Amino acid sequence: MVTLLANDYPGVTILVIDQSDDGATRAALDQFMGDPRVVYRHMDERGVSKSRSLSLREAETEFVLSTDDDCAVGPTWIEDNVRQLLAHPRAALVFGDVVGVATEPGYTPANVADEDFVVRSIWSWKAPDGVNIGIGASVGMRRSMVLALGAFDDALGRVVRSGMPKTPT
Repeated sequence: MVTLLANDYPGVTILVIDQSDDGATRAALDQFMGDPRVVYRHMDERGVSKSRSLSLREAETEFVLSTDDDCAVGPTWIEDNVRQLLAHPRAALVFGDVVGVATEPGYTPANVADEDFVVRSIWSWKAPDGVNIGIGASVGMRRSMVLALGAFDDALGRVVRSGMPKTPT
């Protein structure tokens, strides 16, 4: 949360979608709840796709950015994503580099590209450096396009902890 709030991009709302079973996440956010940019939602349903679809439905802006609780973003993360979405008006999604923050033993996401690149078709869906072309831990979305496509498939993206899927609910 601290790294998100360090971005000084104007007109930002930070929507925190909590899918936990206890009050630990809400308690950890108490110190930030006085900030008018922070909005908290608890969601009983599980799944990253469900939470991202909820964020798109609740957003009041065309550009919606998403990161995960085990990641820290840079001070220009919002500006960088918006700049790429503006530079590519036909893009529904843009991905950014991810450097994870280990909050517990186990898997921590990381995806850093050697250079910027554009995927223009399904046939060019490969990064020039041969690594993953992007992960949802740093994604900028053009709300209208993603919603027109039906948002995210609820069957994808179960909640994961330490690289192991939780039992689906």
